[in-house]
Amino acid sequence: MNGGVTAPVSPDEASRLRALRSYEILDTPSEAAFDRIVGLAARLLHAPMARLTFVDRDRQWCKAASGGGASSTSRDGGFCARASLGDAPLVVNDAREDPRFSENPEVSGEPHVRFYAGVPLRTPDGHKLGCLCVLDQAPRAVSAEQLGVLESLAGIVMDELELRRNQQILEKQAYAVDAALQEAERNRHLFERIAHTSPEVIYVLELASRKNVYANRNAAALLGYTQEEIEVLGDGLPATIIHPQDLPAVLGHFSEFDTMSDDGYTELTYRVRGVDGEYRWLRARENVFSRYRDKRPKEILGIAADITELKRIEARLAELATTDELTGIANQRAFRERLNQLVAEGERGRAFVLCMVDADHFKRINDTLGHPIGDRVLVHLAAALAREVRRVDQVARYGGEEFAVLLVDVDEATGASLAERLRRAVEAIETPVRVSASFGVAAYSRGMSAAELVEAADGALYAAKQQGRNRVATAVGARATKARARAELPPQPRSPGASDRSAPPPPPRPRQAPPRG
Repeated sequence: MNGGVTAPVSPDEASRLRALRSYEILDTPSEAAFDRIVGLAARLLHAPMARLTFVDRDRQWCKAASGGGASSTSRDGGFCARASLGDAPLVVNDAREDPRFSENPEVSGEPHVRFYAGVPLRTPDGHKLGCLCVLDQAPRAVSAEQLGVLESLAGIVMDELELRRNQQILEKQAYAVDAALQEAERNRHLFERIAHTSPEVIYVLELASRKNVYANRNAAALLGYTQEEIEVLGDGLPATIIHPQDLPAVLGHFSEFDTMSDDGYTELTYRVRGVDGEYRWLRARENVFSRYRDKRPKEILGIAADITELKRIEARLAELATTDELTGIANQRAFRERLNQLVAEGERGRAFVLCMVDADHFKRINDTLGHPIGDRVLVHLAAALAREVRRVDQVARYGGEEFAVLLVDVDEATGASLAERLRRAVEAIETPVRVSASFGVAAYSRGMSAAELVEAADGALYAAKQQGRNRVATAVGARATKARARAELPPQPRSPGASDRSAPPPPPRPRQAPPRG
């Protein structure tokens, strides 16, 4: 992004540029890890565009983008060039009103950027290489929590860069070691000196026996073994310390070395159990270390990084993306994903029921007792619903005081019975105010879309509200009640001499949303 305002330069620009080049990231192809982080930033901050940008001497270069964006632009007037100068995130609520960026071509022209929020990518030494940012075509604000999420994702980017750089360094070391060992008839002393000073796990495995020929100190320290114990682990190594879910992939990848060239490698991620019984995640890169005289692979060299903490962060971010912050249950996004999955299974014959739940008189609670009490009611209501369902079912906050419950492998009658149990559980909640809820139940039938099922359950919820609240109504019952009401309507007046066939039909009655509160 370039513009009419010259971007300022860091006081230690030369050192910063050296740090940037040390990662060897500029002008590299797209990589799935960075693409996923950028996509996650766009989704979590509800932004149509997100970018991972590195600031070079005279340009901004985009490594990954979600929603489109130029791959390389001038540094002058650039958002990311300025964002990478400070320690704090840079937030521009309306770029047209900001003299620093109003002349930027991406503000005045496509893609018409108005909002920008970016956090710097900071190395362990404090150098700022670029930024991770989100953009929008409309002015907007960003919360402190959202900036915190963006900063966490920027930290993951730096973790990936550090891991990438370390692996590149270690690969060069490993290849240098391999050449030295071949020339010096496998001089293990040189290899051990290099490997023991490495921050990564390094090991040499004999393919035929799958026995550790060598493992450095970090390999032993990571798992809690002594150096001698880890080096004598033999044929039982995979079965005893590899996670059962990862074992097939670990065992299966050994065949890849049969056709691998000397400069080829394989990558895999798996869990390893330590002496304490805890599993740790490793991301390993392996290549052929030595060959028999007939060129068959004999040993493989592995360089692995401990990515356990990175996995924990990724799992936490995934949980935040699908969990309602107030109640701790699934949010609407998670509900829609599960509903779409069940609709696909329903087309193959699986039965399930959707139950829409609405807290009765909730607006009155908020208006008279205040929102903190209202929030407590919602938390207790969500907990009561979650306690009564099975593991296979799902309780989600649909919005405001409305919840959705997916009951699997039941028909509408059974679903109504289970909903009645949920209703009684809600009624039994002990809070400063009496709590009740209305329930609308609809069963899935083949050919229905997810939206149609939600509409059917919502219609049943409307009927439950109309019938006095604090009760369960089914979609079938709601349709029958509506049919009876129509049958009781007085006949439409007709002009003299007009036949039934010529009489125009009555206008359709617009569908009303269920009364809330």
